Parts: sequence; C-alpha cells; structure tokens
Amino acid sequence: MFDWKAIIIGFISAFILLIILASFLGSIGGYVGVLIGGILAGYLVKNGIKEGLINGAMAGAITSIVMSLIFFLSAFIFGGIQLAVLQVSGVNAYIGAIVSIVVMAIIAAVGGAVGSLISGSK
Repeated sequence: MFDWKAIIIGFISAFILLIILASFLGSIGGYVGVLIGGILAGYLVKNGIKEGLINGAMAGAITSIVMSLIFFLSAFIFGGIQLAVLQVSGVNAYIGAIVSIVVMAIIAAVGGAVGSLISGSK
C-alpha cells in the first residue's frame, strides 16, 4: 500500500521546493512545490492511480507536519511576536496546522494521481 521510498523522495522534494518557491512566490509557490513533490511520489510508485494518489497524499501530509513542527518550534525557541500569537490564539494555530495538513495532502494527492498517469501505470 505505502511505497516508503516514493513517499520519502516526494517529501524531500516537496519540502525543498516548498521552501525555495515560497521564498520567491509566496504561498502559491509553496503549494506548487507540494504539487511537484506529489507528482514525483506518484510517478515513482508505478502501481496504479489509486496508489499514486495515496502515496502523494502521504508525502504532502508529512511535508505539512514537518513544516508545522518547524513553525511551532521556531516560535518557542525564538519567541517574540510568533510566541505571543501562539499564546493568544493557540487553538487557532493548531486548527491552522490541521487545515494545512489536509490541504497539502489533497494537493499532493492530486499530484500523485497525475504522476501515476505520467508514468503510464493503470
């Protein structure tokens, strides 16, 4: 069901592309990076569209979880405005992280299905 090699490669590429593209293009660039990571994960699975979709979603969800953890850790380590925002609206920050996980998983799942179609698997 899960091809961990494809998921890890999709995660690493999505993570790197998210950071690079979001630096230049904002949040749209981040979503494009996650989409490309999902495409790569789906392409590497070569076991059907459904498997590409599942593995792409996993790569996107893991990318979002890691980015959320980095955000929370940086807020607690470096403090300042981010820490104040988390203390005032901590529940909102966690809800935002959950929404981010769902949105990035959906985007990467679409990418995974596209990657499976590109690889020619049925």
